Amino acid sequence: DLVLYSGLKGDANMPVVTTDALVEGVKREKVMEWLSEPRNHGRALAEAFSSFSPDRDNSWRVELSGPPRPVKIHYLFERPDTSHSGRRVLCRVVGKRVQGSLTWSLRTEKPSTNTRVTLHHDYKAGRFLGPLLDAAGTRQALESAWQDVVNKAAAEIMRDLK
Repeated sequence: DLVLYSGLKGDANMPVVTTDALVEGVKREKVMEWLSEPRNHGRALAEAFSSFSPDRDNSWRVELSGPPRPVKIHYLFERPDTSHSGRRVLCRVVGKRVQGSLTWSLRTEKPSTNTRVTLHHDYKAGRFLGPLLDAAGTRQALESAWQDVVNKAAAEIMRDLK
């Protein structure tokens, strides 16, 4: 499921991409353990972008290809967030027209062995030209790439933990 919200807190330059996937047969605690391991983020990112390279510990450089022009993205794993009962992993995205926070969150579905994994990216499209480029194709390419990342993560989690 893909949901796009625009204009977070009245800021027209702060688009939001939210996408999710269902991990069937794996409890939330196990999914959280998997997402808390930084190297697993690299596994999920590797196939979703036109180029992929590890940068340093817990970060990767990827390139989003799509109209109107390619965007270089630096994805940084930050930490699991225990303030929400161990249900979130915090990351950061740095790059022109995509800089912002990226959060993985988890919730238990019925039956209790199913887990919904949601990726939420709030980003700054820029001040003047950025929102036009975002509307002209960057947002759509970003939505597609994040959906691929979530789907890949879900598949890898089920493969590793079932």
